[in-house]
Amino acid sequence: MKEPTVRALSASGEPLLWDQWIDASRASYYQSQPFLTSCSRIYPVPTILLTTSKWVFQTTQKPNLRYLYKRYRGRCQICGDKFDVKDMTIEHVYPKSKGGPKEDHNITLTCQPCNCKKGAMYPYQNYRGEELTGYKPLAHFHAFQKERVEWQPFLFKN
Repeated sequence: MKEPTVRALSASGEPLLWDQWIDASRASYYQSQPFLTSCSRIYPVPTILLTTSKWVFQTTQKPNLRYLYKRYRGRCQICGDKFDVKDMTIEHVYPKSKGGPKEDHNITLTCQPCNCKKGAMYPYQNYRGEELTGYKPLAHFHAFQKERVEWQPFLFKN
């Protein structure tokens, strides 16, 4: 079995070992690259690390009906009306019947009548005329999406 390795991703997309990363002649750094300093040296801190070992990082448990009800404050994401939790359903924005994923980012909360009305239609609009969107499990990283351009390909889009 191989030893797990960790590599930094350079601005050009090249995976570099640590010794390569801190070699300024080899690495290409991002704009506004974070650094650590010692009394005699500056060390750039990579903002993206690639690893060959598994990291288990779970931001939230899989959203269930009660979680979505609380998150959307009991409002149907199609008609905008407020309902009791017993009258709500989990809606797959991109329908499963058309190959839509069973992932968290493809679900939202709707009332039973709107869920039936929407059926397998896609795309579908909410009561404001905007395209219906699902739950974004990494939504708490929204500040990073704006601050670190190099992270954009790895995070859910808003």
